[in-house]
Amino acid sequence: MGKVGMSIGKTLRGYWLSKGAEIRPGASLRTIEYFEDLNAVKFPLDMRDAFLAVDGMEENTSDNTDLLFCFWPLHRLIPVNRQFVDPRDKHYTSVRNPSSFFCFADYMIEAEVFSIDLSPSARSSNLVVGWEGKPKASSYSEFIDRYFNNPESLLAK
Repeated sequence: MGKVGMSIGKTLRGYWLSKGAEIRPGASLRTIEYFEDLNAVKFPLDMRDAFLAVDGMEENTSDNTDLLFCFWPLHRLIPVNRQFVDPRDKHYTSVRNPSSFFCFADYMIEAEVFSIDLSPSARSSNLVVGWEGKPKASSYSEFIDRYFNNPESLLAK
């Protein structure tokens, strides 16, 4: 599975640091559980591991690197239906069940936004979608693997 090893969080952290990204310290388990309780969802274990190791990137700093992808801090995660409230955002309002898909990353200052399907119970398969609700990966781990090994495959065509 490419660069994704035993700890997806440590792998992401090391990769981002090697690229000069400004990252945030890991979120506490208490903070993660608060988010889950507040939103009545459970993160998949791989995504939880990532947040424990690194709470995303500092906002608007990924363009200073060659990454162009920005992974959002926990406090910024929001359901698609609350991120895109303007009806003109039809490229994202077509997501099925938009209240269960939480935006977590973007490419080139929101030229494309990625969201993951979260539910009240942890699952090993959580669909990740992008532009027009098109599937990008069947899990957070698959999304990260594609991000490392073939990031162009994640972008709208």
